[in-house]
Amino acid sequence: MHEYYQRPQFSPFSLVHEEPAELPVGVMLVHGFTGSPMDMRPLAELLHERGADCRAIGLPGHGPDIANLQSMTASIWHDAVSAAWQEHTCRYRRTILIGYSMGGSAAIQMAASQAPDMLVLLAPFVRINDRRATFLPVAKRLMKDIKMLDNLDFESPVIRQWMETTLPGLEFDDPEIQRQLREESAITARVINEVRKFGISARRSASKVTCSVVVLQGHQDVVVNPRDTRNLCDRFPNLQAYHEMPADHLMCLETVPWWPRVRSLVLYEIDSILPSSR
Repeated sequence: MHEYYQRPQFSPFSLVHEEPAELPVGVMLVHGFTGSPMDMRPLAELLHERGADCRAIGLPGHGPDIANLQSMTASIWHDAVSAAWQEHTCRYRRTILIGYSMGGSAAIQMAASQAPDMLVLLAPFVRINDRRATFLPVAKRLMKDIKMLDNLDFESPVIRQWMETTLPGLEFDDPEIQRQLREESAITARVINEVRKFGISARRSASKVTCSVVVLQGHQDVVVNPRDTRNLCDRFPNLQAYHEMPADHLMCLETVPWWPRVRSLVLYEIDSILPSSR
């Protein structure tokens, strides 16, 4: 599977206008846990068409760097995103920061220290939606691996649709591919605990975010509990809008049925900042 993630579509990318607008707008997009910059491409292309420069960064240990996931920590993720954000804000007079899932955790922390003109969060992760997560500080010493896809049913239409959406071009009927998905999907309890800590840092940072904040959340999401997202919104001093819709956790992909709704809401909320609106 490590070889699969070396494909170009999983790498960080930038969409930059050769002739920038008089007041250029820069958008930085951050993907979620076990995802890649590819997840953010539909939004990046949409906003690039509206005149903004867009940059989708890659979290360390993800995408082409997936082989290093097991050595990641919350501080590594924070420092990498912070460096990218500082570089990004130096280039543009107006900035928009977009974070999806755990990328939302990173975006909240960045906005708290160096505010963009607007923060857009899609299914922002701040808490693991499992009561057992409270035991992770202990479990990380007792458990070696958590096999996330160990019991995957490759015959299930729902599972196949999910895999075709998130892992395009993979031969799911190949027994070797199935074996790799089951065996190489293991993530250590230590890394899951780092994810938990990352979410806690984001929740604590929310009250320090002074810019306008827009949040989109699916009420069918079983990864990020909508209740946790509502509680997070109460912490933002300047919440511009909260939109909860019939959607699951996959909010950023063009192939999901709620993409037109996500697309229109994002455009509506940030319209005043985009170059094409002036």
